[in-house]
Order: sequence, then structure tokens, then C-alpha cells
Amino acid sequence: MPGAVRPFVESDVPQVADLHRRVFRPSGSAVNGSWLNSYREYFAEVFLHRHLSDGRISSLVYERDGRIRGFLGVMPRRMCFNGRPLLMAVCSQFAVDAGERGQAGLRMLKRCLAGPQDLTITDEASDATRQMWEWCGGERVLPHSMRWVRPLRPVQFALSVLAKHRPLKLLAGAAATDARMIDE
Repeated sequence: MPGAVRPFVESDVPQVADLHRRVFRPSGSAVNGSWLNSYREYFAEVFLHRHLSDGRISSLVYERDGRIRGFLGVMPRRMCFNGRPLLMAVCSQFAVDAGERGQAGLRMLKRCLAGPQDLTITDEASDATRQMWEWCGGERVLPHSMRWVRPLRPVQFALSVLAKHRPLKLLAGAAATDARMIDE
């Protein structure tokens, strides 16, 4: 029986949390008993926040045989461009069960892109996700495809960047103790 794409609702959180954990932590890393509560809070805050949505855009799940096998987090954001109001969809946490890859993800993405938003973007897409977006007509905008970093220890971070360049490695090592003191 083929699966269906539908809006993500609060009662889906336990299955989506389990899917997310299996996809993004495949090694089965140990988690304490509060992991489900942490996921509930995260998904409720980020993807079910009623104040940010007028109900026209929602996150999506792919469900087959009563089980959620795919999730595409979609966050609506209002913005203004040249004085004109726009509705943007920000996609995140795209997770599909390994046995469903291909059609499930493609169906969720196509449903998302067919929404009422004026602009759709994603964060940190893998190569497979990027290829799927491009196949659906999306583009990679290289000047805007940058990763931003806000280091908690800026001087030590700068030295780690310098240390990657062989001629500066010795200098970076010599300044390491001072960097720790400056950052504290």
C-alpha cells in the first residue's frame, strides 16, 4: 500500500523523534530517559509553534502502514522584500527511513514546494537532498550557501584555523596557552 504525505501534528512527535534518532544517530548512541521530552519540546517549539503560522504552511510526514517513515520540518516565516510582504518556508530536519528513501522524500519535498509560500529555503542540506531540490527545480545559491560559525572561544578558534596552515602551525602552538587565558 502506498504511503501518504500529510501535515505533522503533535501526536506524531514520538514517532518522528524515533525516526530522527534512527536517521541522525544510527550508531544507537546512548540517550537517557528524558530524550523523548527533549524532542517533544524541540518539535513543539520549532515546528508546531502556532504563533508563527496562519495554518497554510506546516511540517510534513510521510506515513505508510500506520507508521511515520519520513519527516520534513517546515517553519513559516514572514519577511519583507522591497516593501512587499512575503511568506517564506524554511525547511529543516529532513529525515526519511532508510527503507523509504527516494519516493517518500521526493513526495514530501514536492508537496512543500507546491505550498503558498513565495520563497523556500533549507538549512545544511546533504548532497542527496541538494540533488533532490535541484531535480524539483530548486537552485543552490552559492554566495548565500555559506556556513556561519560563532566560536565560544574566539582566540582558540583563530589559532586552530592558523594551525591548519603548515607555516603557521608552530606559531599557533606557541600561543595556545595565552589563547586559553584570553578566552576565559
